[in-house]
Amino acid sequence: MAQVDRRKRSLGQEADAPPDPVTARKKLKTSDLPLTQNKRAAIEAILHTFKKKGEFDTLRKDAFNKFEQSDAKPTLIQSLEELGESETTRNPTLLSKDRRIAAPLLEGAAERSEIYRAAETRVRDILHSVLEEQAGAEARMREIRRADIGDEAANDELFRGSKTEDDYLREAEQRREVRQKARDARLEMEEQREREEKKKVEEERRRKREEEERREKERQEREEARRRLREEREAERQREYEREREERRERERQWEREREERPGPGPRQTPQIDKQGHEQRQIQGQK
Repeated sequence: MAQVDRRKRSLGQEADAPPDPVTARKKLKTSDLPLTQNKRAAIEAILHTFKKKGEFDTLRKDAFNKFEQSDAKPTLIQSLEELGESETTRNPTLLSKDRRIAAPLLEGAAERSEIYRAAETRVRDILHSVLEEQAGAEARMREIRRADIGDEAANDELFRGSKTEDDYLREAEQRREVRQKARDARLEMEEQREREEKKKVEEERRRKREEEERREKERQEREEARRRLREEREAERQREYEREREERRERERQWEREREERPGPGPRQTPQIDKQGHEQRQIQGQK
């Protein structure tokens, strides 16, 4: 294999050239398609039934007949012959090489040219024309599917399968709008809930603040009431003291008048009973 690669490079071709995107494309299978398991199983079942009835053989024979009758096959053969002549003319050593070595070299040169690309384009056109002429193949496949799942489900599949790209784009846009509306509604609900929670928190703070203010006001009122009561009691004690003092002075003046009116002199005596009573009343007032 390494020897073949070295001989390919000896032809002066680009050994590291990228493969042709058409000729090197992988053959697709139903397992490669982005389908669900049920859809893939249904497609494989239809294909299996279609093959068992020989429909694929008919299509393949028609395609080969058209390929043989068209100019695609002679053009491909002529292009390969011209490529072989040009390669052997440019590199005569190919004629003396072993066929197992020369054939891969010529095959690589053909793949790097436009020969296979043009041939594949012609084959695609032939297959497309065969499928258009054999339009009954699709109808037979749908009959097989209708017998398996029933008329209603088959009609639904036909309706969904007949949608255009614009239809799918419109439906995708509608689904996007529905999702956006649901997302907006969900966000609005979340914002509304946040606003309600914030309102509850603010209401609770206001209630607590008002409760604290009310308690503070009541405390101040109680303090004010106690202060006024103390002042009133103090004023009452002061008035009582002034009244008793005035009474005592009045008694003393009365005693002085009586003493002056008596005929004989004698020592002055202060009525002790009145002083003691005044002191007792003063002590009780302070209590």
